[in-house]
Amino acid sequence: MYFDLSFSTFSYTPAAVLSISAATNTVTLSWPDSLNGWTLLQSSDLSNWNPAGGSVNDTNGFFNVTLPAVSEGFFRLQQTNGP
Repeated sequence: MYFDLSFSTFSYTPAAVLSISAATNTVTLSWPDSLNGWTLLQSSDLSNWNPAGGSVNDTNGFFNVTLPAVSEGFFRLQQTNGP
């Protein structure tokens, strides 16, 4: 009887969670600061994505970006550095 035993290692990155909260004229988007190397993208039509404006602040374990509120808009995070 013959057994071929090998071990593999891999790096696991949990899914990026993006939270949004709205105020009167602004929206604040937040994601865990453990997700370093991710970029916030914005789109008005889900076809064309561009980096969202605003400054990224690291506060209490979260990256936060506050932007002016618009009538329609979509946001996502994109990993900018590979595994």
